[in-house]
Amino acid sequence: MKCKKQLVLFSSLLVFSFSLFAQSNLEFYTGISAARFKNSSLRTTMKSYENYFKNNGEPNITIKTTNWNREYCYGLNYLLDHDGVELYIFGFQHSNISNEQIATLSTGKRHFKSTQIGDILYFGIKKDNGISYKGGLGYTTCILESSFEYPNGIRSLGIERLANGVYVSRSNMSLNAEFTYQKVFFMHLGVEAGLALYGSLAGEYRDNNKGKFENSGGLNHRIIPQDFEAAQTAINAGDGYYGKTLNGSYYSAGLIFKISYLLIEQY
Repeated sequence: MKCKKQLVLFSSLLVFSFSLFAQSNLEFYTGISAARFKNSSLRTTMKSYENYFKNNGEPNITIKTTNWNREYCYGLNYLLDHDGVELYIFGFQHSNISNEQIATLSTGKRHFKSTQIGDILYFGIKKDNGISYKGGLGYTTCILESSFEYPNGIRSLGIERLANGVYVSRSNMSLNAEFTYQKVFFMHLGVEAGLALYGSLAGEYRDNNKGKFENSGGLNHRIIPQDFEAAQTAINAGDGYYGKTLNGSYYSAGLIFKISYLLIEQY
């Protein structure tokens, strides 16, 4: 909360200081996007999950892989006009990106629902023809809800099954880029569309529920193994799992659409 207050104060001072000297615009916007999604760690984990159950009494297991992200975002841009080119002196965007993978077994369904919640600072330029080039750097929290849906429709996050739980990957750096075209109507209403690129470098997913079992070997319900066969073998042997675990790193590319309101225009 304190950081958000400081961010609002900083942006307010920035807007005031630059508006004293040149034409400037402040835009508020909301938007949506659909982007092709890739998380190599998640893909490996899903393939391992499928192979494990195929070899252990579930030959008809099916995997429904969703390769598209859905994003909802909102934010603000402060632009300063310089010789016909507007500079993104300050841009802030909050986004929520989601994706889901489903494995269907005879006993129910495994859901891996991932959500990336990001706060990005943007900088760039907007030409007088409405074309913008922006780059951003920020912080993302990745959340994975791994649940098992039973035939009666009840979804469980409990520890009766390996990999159930709510897993979080924090301290993640995000890199974003957007190439868009904006058309302004009635002087204040902006409609913008273009290409968006997203990426995040993230650590392993971990469930912070301290009530979950964790032994000295690292075999526990607080991580998700990338190799389910090796993890189950370790469980049966009473040993620890030392292989790779699922992490939140991803990248995506797709289309974005925004509607903005031009709040300030000074000369």
